[in-house]
Amino acid sequence: MEKPNILLIMTDQMIFNMINKLNEYVITPNLNKLADRGVTFTNCYCNTPLCAPSRASFVTGLQPHRIRAYDNSSILADDIPTFMHILRTNGYQTILSGKMHFVGADQMHGFEERLTTDYCPADFSWTPDWREGVCANPGTGVKRILNSGERKWNNLMSYDNEALNQALLKIRQLYTRKNYVKKEEERPFLLCASFLHPHCPYEITKKYWDMYENMEIPMPMIREKLEEHHVYNQRLQIHHEIDVCALTDEQIKNSRRAYFGMVTYVDDLIGQLMDEMERLEMLDNTVIIFTSDHGDMLGEHNMWFKRTFFEYGAKVPLIIAYPKAFQQNVIFSEVVSLVDVAATIADIGGGGDKAEWIDEMDGLSLVPLLSGNDCAWPGVAQFEYYGEGTLTPMIMLRTQKYKYVKVHNCESLLFDLETDPLETNSLAAALPTVAAKFEQDLAWWNGEKIEADVLKSQRQRLLLNKAMKSGVRQDWGYKPEPTYSAKDTARHDPSHNWRDER
Repeated sequence: MEKPNILLIMTDQMIFNMINKLNEYVITPNLNKLADRGVTFTNCYCNTPLCAPSRASFVTGLQPHRIRAYDNSSILADDIPTFMHILRTNGYQTILSGKMHFVGADQMHGFEERLTTDYCPADFSWTPDWREGVCANPGTGVKRILNSGERKWNNLMSYDNEALNQALLKIRQLYTRKNYVKKEEERPFLLCASFLHPHCPYEITKKYWDMYENMEIPMPMIREKLEEHHVYNQRLQIHHEIDVCALTDEQIKNSRRAYFGMVTYVDDLIGQLMDEMERLEMLDNTVIIFTSDHGDMLGEHNMWFKRTFFEYGAKVPLIIAYPKAFQQNVIFSEVVSLVDVAATIADIGGGGDKAEWIDEMDGLSLVPLLSGNDCAWPGVAQFEYYGEGTLTPMIMLRTQKYKYVKVHNCESLLFDLETDPLETNSLAAALPTVAAKFEQDLAWWNGEKIEADVLKSQRQRLLLNKAMKSGVRQDWGYKPEPTYSAKDTARHDPSHNWRDER
């Protein structure tokens, strides 16, 4: 395969089926267009349902426990390669516009250029403390969505507007550069455009709110009471304030309608990126990958946001399009996860030693599936959580038929997703042989050891956070260089004789 450009589009907290081709209730003409050009996966899982650890796991292709990606204040170590590093060794230019939620002094992790600040703190200020026990967190509670609906503007829209405009400007600069460098000096690029939407709070402008005025907004299919949940989810419900803040049907419907509007808004942003690349005749030689860091329960099982093992929180959308080499207008139900997407990117853009680095990842390249080649795909996804709200480690294995959830020092769960897609009936006791096989597959996972390390890591980072905010404060947040016009950029390129333009 020739070296194609790669446009990686990420959203934040987007449910796996928020694409019109999969869900008639949502308006996504641009994602439909992308799906027509490529392969859509209906069973893609994030590897942990929280922003920072999910993204750290994704860019490295490593499961969260291997890189100690526990929560939203966990550092990604500087010496762990990402797929950006692998691509750069093969001549790629790697660029980020928008959110990636890196924590620590290294805010690049293989990106050669960042075009915007990040949205989330890069320090340890979001470190949880399991020693406090089960408690509410108003910052991630449902009280934030009591008044979901139409808004003239908010900070998330401002951020995504900047991320889009900087990505568009960079696309134009990359196009312009091709016109004045020698063919052998051209560099393929990976451009990651990463948006905050459709992350809560569920607020959207009148244009997108009104698009769902006369459309049916489906209500949640399952709505358990607090005491009917597994203890893991009971703790999350308290963390999310569900126990003290019951939403009315109208508030639930407004939240879901606004969320659908946010999805259509981000679909518009994606369309602008695709249209610009098509206008500049860059689309044909560009692999487009669309995904998200985790999902959103959106009221299903009477739960909101993320952090849980249920399908709406654990699965993410995934479309990969490159008509030159991959199948078009195909829907795959094979079970995959974001570490597989990392291996895929390394496979597409890596050099002669890419196999060595892919072998070190926990994922497998999807290229054989995308190309339509016969291959024995294992169809297993691993999913972990060690963050706030739960007080104990959790790991999940998903095969094509079953989902097995193991919570340290708690009852395990087994769901048959073919007969029980809404995950209402655990079969762990009814199918002991199946449960025992999953236990055997997870024999390596030591919940007690991981819990001890999580608690140690939290205690250390809480101390560091307190120290960093005493005296002269340390700031790891990324500050981008000033934006130059295309002409100014050209004038800084030694191969361009700008004097001829006077």
